This record gives sequence, C-alpha cells and structure tokens, in this order.
Amino acid sequence: MKPLLLAAFCLLLLSSCRSTPPVPRPAVADESAFLGLAVVEASRVPDELARADLYRQITLGYQAIGDEASMRSVAEAGLQLARAAGQTEESIRVRLALAPLLAAAGEDTSARDALEAGLQFVASAPDPGVRAALLPLLIQSALRSDEPARPILRRGVDEAYVIEDPEYRAEALIRIAELYQSAEALLSVTGFIHQASPAVRSVGNRFTRAHQFARLADLAERSGEALLARRLLSSAIEEVDEGPGPTSEDESERLVTTIALVARLGRSEDALRFVGLLPQPHFAARAMIGVAEATPIRATRLDHLQRASELAQRVEETRHFVDAHIRLADAYYRTAAPQRARERIERAAQVLASAPDLYAGIELPGRLVQVLVMMDRLQSVRELLLHAPDEYVRGAVSVRAAEQLIADGRLGLADDFLTIALIASDEATYLADALRRAIVAGFARTGSIRLAIRTVERITETLLRAEAVTVLAVVAETTGAVTPIYRADLASVLASR
Repeated sequence: MKPLLLAAFCLLLLSSCRSTPPVPRPAVADESAFLGLAVVEASRVPDELARADLYRQITLGYQAIGDEASMRSVAEAGLQLARAAGQTEESIRVRLALAPLLAAAGEDTSARDALEAGLQFVASAPDPGVRAALLPLLIQSALRSDEPARPILRRGVDEAYVIEDPEYRAEALIRIAELYQSAEALLSVTGFIHQASPAVRSVGNRFTRAHQFARLADLAERSGEALLARRLLSSAIEEVDEGPGPTSEDESERLVTTIALVARLGRSEDALRFVGLLPQPHFAARAMIGVAEATPIRATRLDHLQRASELAQRVEETRHFVDAHIRLADAYYRTAAPQRARERIERAAQVLASAPDLYAGIELPGRLVQVLVMMDRLQSVRELLLHAPDEYVRGAVSVRAAEQLIADGRLGLADDFLTIALIASDEATYLADALRRAIVAGFARTGSIRLAIRTVERITETLLRAEAVTVLAVVAETTGAVTPIYRADLASVLASR
C-alpha cells in the first residue's frame, strides 16, 4: 500500500474508533460549596455510569436547597453520561432515576427522552425477568415525573400485560399496583388486581400462587375493597391447603410471608394451621413471629411468641438459631416484654461471639447490634465488638450500631461508635476505604463535619472518595451544617490528591 493511502487508511481507522465526545463537567453556582466540590470530585471518576449516578445524588442535594439552575445542569450531565454508556440495563436504571429530577428542574423533554429510552428497552428485552424488574421502575419514575410522563405511563403499564411468563407478569402487575397505591390512585389499583388474578392462577408453583394471591388480597384490603380482599385471601388459603408442605427453602420463604399476610388480614386460625406445614423449626419460628405481630391482643401475642421461642430452641444450625433469637428479641421488645427480649438477644450475642465465621458475614451481627441499641444494651454491643474476627468487621458492625443510634436521635453516642469504626479502618487489611465511606455518611448525619472531612482525607480510592464527598455534601448542605471554614478544609483535602 502506498504511504499516502496507508496514512489515509490509518486516519479512517482512528476516526472510527473515537468514542463519544467526553461530557463536560456541569456548571454549578458555586464550586467552592460542598455540593460544588462534590461535582468536581465526581467528574474525576472514570466510569461513566458511576459518575452519572453520583450526579444523580448531587442533583438531589441541589433540589433540596432550591438551586434549580445547578440541579438542571448536573442532571443533564448525568443523563448524557448514561446515554454514552449505551443501551444496558444499568444505564436504563440510571436514566429512569434521573427522569423525575429532570422533570422537577423543568427539563420536560429530557425527562420524556429518559422515560422513552426505558420503555423501548423494556419492550425489546427478550428476558421476561428483566422486563418484570424494570417495568415497576419505569412506572415509579413516570409517576414521579408528573406531567411529562403522562403519555408514557399508560404505554408502560400495557407492557406488563404482554409479559409471556405468568409469574413474571403477575409480579410486575402486583408491583405496579403497589406503586399506584402509594400514589393514591385506588381505582387503578383495583383494575390491576383484576388483571393480575388470571396470571396468578397460571403460575406453576402453588406456594408462589398462594403468596401472590395474599399480596393481592392485602392490596385490595388497603384499597377498601373488602369483598375482593376476602375472595383473594380465600384463594391464597385454598392454594396452601391443596397439598403437602414446602419441599424447598424458596417455598418455605414464600409460605412464611403468606402466613404473616393471612394473619394480618384476619384469618389467624388458618395462619396458625399453616405453621405446622413448615418442616424446619427456624421457618416455623419466623412464621409464628409473623402471626404474633399481626395479633392486636397483647396476651395472645405473648402466647404466640412463647410458641415461637420453643421452636427457636429446636433450631440446630447456628446461623438460623441466631437469626431466630434476634427476631424474637425484636418482637418481644415491641410487645413491651423487656425481660424476655433481653434473654433472647443476649443468647444470640453469646452464640454469635463464639462463631467467628458467622460473625464475619456482617449481616447477622449488624442486625444483632441494632436490636441491642434499640434496647439500650450498649455495653453488650461493646463486648460483642471485642469478639470481631478482624478490624473490618469490627468497624462495619460499629457503623451499624451508630446508624441505629442516629435513627434514635442519640447523636453523641453515635459519634463514639463511628470513632471506633474509624480507628478500625486505619488497621483494617481489606475494604478500609469502603468502611470509611460509610463512616463519612454517619458523621455527616450526626453533624460532625470536621470528623467527616478527616475521614475523607484517609480515602485513597477515586470512586469511594467521590461517593463519600457526595453523601457528605448532600447531607451537610441540606441541613445547613456547612461553614466557610469547613468549605476551605474540604477543598484543601481534595486539592492535595
């Protein structure tokens, strides 16, 4: 090939490989403010979708403080990034999350475009599971987008009716009905219930059918359709009565939830009867707790919890034993039986402390300390932390304790546990920055902005630092906790990177 032709060919190849032009950093009112610093930090994140989602979160902050111009600029930049990421499920999720914010900022065309992209993706997705998962997100986004979404809303609902798989179709319709109910569109909810019922009857697994009928009955009851609710509840009960008990954990999980709904809807005798169908004591204990929580009479509730306690004592697997006792402690505490609650939670803590593999899972110890904090058993929390298998686990569980203290309004004590977590992050050998990101969120919520900034200073990973700065900015700016000194401090920390 001649040199000139070769050069031209190379230029053609280079031009064809060029990506979409980079999305410029959005213009905001004040880049020295916390939200402005968050925009600058987010713009350094190389992953387009991660950056788009950070812009979405920052937009919420600008919305809360009423800065519509900055809100519009950041939301539009997020939408451009999500588009550049292509037609993927993750990209569509981000666009749907941005649509209501764009509508609120007066960008009706962009909001409609985001919703249209979601609708087109759903309509062409070959996997019914993906369609069933995304359709409720589309409807939720459309309902929140108000006027710009009206032409799209009905078309989105229509897509649920044509999902081929009956279980996915029923699931999508139930979720959409729940969203409409939250929006107080009760007539539409009744219509969805009638449309979902035939799909439920075509579902293959009878425990799934029972669960979905019970959910529809709950929707009908909340919508004031008492006769319809009773009919659907009878269908759920008939499905359970049709054969033997569950043969898998998935079926047991569905039956546990169904039992709680049956009890809440006034058929406690049937619910108690169904408990006996559960072959494993930890599922039966959970079901009894569900029946107890649906019972308005305290003495009867305590009887049910006693039965649940007896079942929990028969649980052999450590993980399920701890889980059952945590649930029992929470239920007893809410039933104003503090002594029984203490007995159950201390037993759970004792067993968990002697099971380091189970402790390392975070979820169970996290739930355990939340209940301990609710019960004001802070010394027990501190003792449990001593048994943590490593520093990351100690820090993560301390954060969960702090989160419950924040929810209870005990901010000073929350700072104590966040400080424990911060010290643990300095000694952790893995996931230290992920832990620090959670600590920053905690300090932001307690109003300890300087401590939050000192924690940001320790974070080295680009995305996690941007996430930490974003949550700090959104919380601090919207609660009025930012001062010029804090702005200068955070700007100095970020500039030093």
